[in-house]
Amino acid sequence: MEKKIGTLIKVITSKRKVRENVEYDSLLLIYRDENGKKQTKFIDRAEVPFYVIKDKEAPEAISPPMFIEKSKVEKVTTFSDLLFREIAVKTDSLYYFDRVVTSPGIRDSNLKNLFKHNWLYDADMDFADRYIAYFHEEFQPDINYKLHKCYFDIEVDIMPDGWKKDSKGNIGYMGFPDEELAPVPVNIITLFDEKNMSLHTFVVRNPRNTSIVDFEKHIEEFKNELREELATDDLLIIKSIDIQFYDTEEQTIEAFFKKAHDIDPDFMCAWNESFDVITLQNRLKKIYSRKEELKQKGIRAQDQMVTTISDSKYQIQKDKQGNTAYLPPRAYYMTRKDQSFVDRTDYFDVVDGINWMDQLLYYANIR
Repeated sequence: MEKKIGTLIKVITSKRKVRENVEYDSLLLIYRDENGKKQTKFIDRAEVPFYVIKDKEAPEAISPPMFIEKSKVEKVTTFSDLLFREIAVKTDSLYYFDRVVTSPGIRDSNLKNLFKHNWLYDADMDFADRYIAYFHEEFQPDINYKLHKCYFDIEVDIMPDGWKKDSKGNIGYMGFPDEELAPVPVNIITLFDEKNMSLHTFVVRNPRNTSIVDFEKHIEEFKNELREELATDDLLIIKSIDIQFYDTEEQTIEAFFKKAHDIDPDFMCAWNESFDVITLQNRLKKIYSRKEELKQKGIRAQDQMVTTISDSKYQIQKDKQGNTAYLPPRAYYMTRKDQSFVDRTDYFDVVDGINWMDQLLYYANIR
């Protein structure tokens, strides 16, 4: 059977809550079809196959070989949320399963000991990896498709004399601010779309910053100068330059993420991305924590931040019965700052169609 065209872009795993204390492992595969348009394939409840030896008295049941003939094993398929219990049933290990689930401690880690049973084969493969393999059995990538990449960068306020109050009592900050504290506002965000050769810049108006005021007055002159300089020095022909000004930091950051969702590239890259993303997250949380309308509705600043950064168009899917299934928003940046840039494997776990990548880490790794 001829495979369909499908270039896999991103895989999102999620816990789908169906009722109190019951969650299913769900999976969203995002891919480009033959026309280069993003499509989704939703698995509302992941299934997992594994194999159990048929003859429990056979030598292989006592001393498992590296390879065993398929005729000697029985295939079992279950849902991933029931995997450990099904393994326990098939390997006569229910006593161990019951002891783990009823005891305090690290449950998942202890349950994984069931994978070591002599009778068991092919049970410990990650369920997401299985569905990636299934996807490639059904689809083949478009070898002519060129990945859609974007790049972004942020700027923040600083003051040359360190922590200092101005005449109005405003406090400034000197040096490279800690993104976990995010002590100073974001003032500019720029997004470059490589595929469409378009530049999008989001600027916070600041009446006390005369250069920003002057910049907005002469914006068309700046665009022409920028086009000319890029064409002369870098041989880049920019097709469009869109510079938008906003009255608040909140509007500026929200506009950036909206544009990122509208463009919906395959990759969004930044140099030292952990600083940019974590700063944006923490600035939004600070802003949202001060909004009375959110407090009145009982909405936490953290939740509103996650909603802003997640792409809502990927959150509504259909299950096997055609019913609406909801993927909760998620935006968690994992960074390992205790490791060197060469060894770090940071990642941004976010519900959207984009792979967020740190160019600094990849550069350090290949160098």
